Amino acid sequence: MQSELEIQGPPAPEGNLPDLSVGIVNQFDEDYVLAKTRAPEAAADRTLADADLRSTYGVTVVSIKRPGERFTYTTADTTVYAGDVLIVAGDSRSVQAFAALP
Repeated sequence: MQSELEIQGPPAPEGNLPDLSVGIVNQFDEDYVLAKTRAPEAAADRTLADADLRSTYGVTVVSIKRPGERFTYTTADTTVYAGDVLIVAGDSRSVQAFAALP
């Protein structure tokens, strides 16, 4: 199955990723990707533990970037806010569905 996401190969420097709802940072296998996307409304103003994104959407948030700040690793206690950029890992279908959330 061909992915609808643009595969960019090896990790790209922060400034080189296009401004898309989802951009593939790295593809590790045919169906496992690391992607950059905006935080969906479903996660806004909630900790990662409360949002339970892994169980609900099948993605793991590994890093977060707030406007004007650098990327940092996440923990279960990390609160996600509107406007945050997330690095998520998961199978390509789950990542694509997560990135399509409003």
